[in-house]
Amino acid sequence: MRYMTKVLFVGAFFLIILIQINYDANSKPFLWKFETQDRVVLPPQVIKTLSFGFDNVIADAYWIQVVQDIIGWNETDMFFVNYFKNIAVLDPKFEYPYRLGIFVVPSQKNPELLNEMAKIADTGMQALPENWEIPFYLGTAYNALNKNLNATLRKATTFGMEAVPENIREYFTIETAKQTIEENKEHIERYLSLASAKESAPAVVRLVYSSYTTKTLSSHETGLQMLKAIYDTTDNETIKKIAIKGIVLETLNDSIGKAIVAYKLKFKSYPKNLSDLENNKFFLMPTEIREVFDIEFKPNGNFRIIEKE
Repeated sequence: MRYMTKVLFVGAFFLIILIQINYDANSKPFLWKFETQDRVVLPPQVIKTLSFGFDNVIADAYWIQVVQDIIGWNETDMFFVNYFKNIAVLDPKFEYPYRLGIFVVPSQKNPELLNEMAKIADTGMQALPENWEIPFYLGTAYNALNKNLNATLRKATTFGMEAVPENIREYFTIETAKQTIEENKEHIERYLSLASAKESAPAVVRLVYSSYTTKTLSSHETGLQMLKAIYDTTDNETIKKIAIKGIVLETLNDSIGKAIVAYKLKFKSYPKNLSDLENNKFFLMPTEIREVFDIEFKPNGNFRIIEKE
């Protein structure tokens, strides 16, 4: 019996591999790192049918694929999101992929991808009804996406489309951004409410929900509060690193933005580089942050934070 089980598993596993290879043969070649990439991923209903009861093993295989492909994904194609969809169908109680997916999927290039991830996360919330992290992470992700969209929208309406960062300009329209921001506000409140209602939720989650609904904190302060809550409550090192990076970026964006405004008021022109701000004591970049990030300044007062490779 044990021998037959092993034979059945090996047969099922290689059948899925062969079908996936056939799918890949009809798609673009997959390149590693920093190239625009696409893959055709087997639909979840097909995977579920062919798993022959070895759902967890196949889910782990897709999880390995997520880890391998996360760097090369171009932030627009659905194949990467479909990995998470298959994992959720095969192993709905596998919690970590929901949390990581919620963090890495949101993108201004394709804001709809977060809605797709939310649908996948709904599977996790049904399978793990007492879990507060999944809805809280969703609320945080929608809030972060809205902050980015609002910042881009302000640049587009004030300075024109040329002020929109080049990497998202072809995907961005003012009307779509306005509509997405309004829809996301409902998502933020809904998911923060769900998280705060869980008995297992720590006090900081209820505090975040209260701050958001009563607007006692600024948008910047609320975003920091959400990220800090995630950092303080997770025991996963990858999530901690993502959260601390978010906290640093949130702080840099706010501080540099205010420094540029102050510089413009004093000198009637925009700073050309970081030295302009530092030499005039409007902003000082900590050495440890300078080792990780570069700041690119635009003539119209726009700026971009670039992570060093």
